[in-house]
Amino acid sequence: MNFPSSQATAAQAWAILQRHAREEISSLRLQELCADTDRVSSLVAVHTSHFNDLPPSKTDLPHILIADISRQRMTLDTLQHLLRLARARELRQFIDLIAWGKYGAAKYKNIHTGDPSFPMYVALRSPANEDMKMIGPDGLNVLDSVHKQWALIEKFATQIRTGQVKGVSGQQIRDVIVVGRGVAVMALRFFYDALRRDKEAGLARVTGSLLGVSSRPLPPRRLRFVSNVDPAAAENAAAELNPA
Repeated sequence: MNFPSSQATAAQAWAILQRHAREEISSLRLQELCADTDRVSSLVAVHTSHFNDLPPSKTDLPHILIADISRQRMTLDTLQHLLRLARARELRQFIDLIAWGKYGAAKYKNIHTGDPSFPMYVALRSPANEDMKMIGPDGLNVLDSVHKQWALIEKFATQIRTGQVKGVSGQQIRDVIVVGRGVAVMALRFFYDALRRDKEAGLARVTGSLLGVSSRPLPPRRLRFVSNVDPAAAENAAAELNPA
């Protein structure tokens, strides 16, 4: 989606958007807006992934991401005003900086809670073997070290799942306490809860098919989460555990 080419300062773009919301949008009802099929189709964007190492789709359809903003109380004019404001605020450049570490723009340097180092939101999610680069302040490709750590994590996790790595008592590790906070822990908990209820994930655990091991049941793994400094939370997470 392209930003409008007309030039406007951030203050002007914001004033235009405010006036539009006040005079044209405030009296509209979402039910009436959604009755306009042309409007609905115009406020839906479809992106097809270009990554080659994603698992094949069960329906043989390409992997797509659909952005549907048609259920928002807005019109195409609203979208144009928002894009104009984004252009005036240099949002695209800001996204590039956060995504790929284009270090050196002084006014963007402290973009994450005052931390002068750049966040690596895209680097930490970019697949390996895609020839992608995120250059850090030292001139090195951050993705190289990220993918090396991924490989180590995958190796260690597989060794735990298959029983190659055991606790100090020689027993298999079954329970893991995750200590952390923020989005990283929330995302992990989301996937954990989803996989616990997924039939295919359960079957893969039973057969060991995803780990390249013999078809034998694998002991279930249980994650427990501690996301605050409350001693009671830590005590509850560790309750009934038998350290291996």
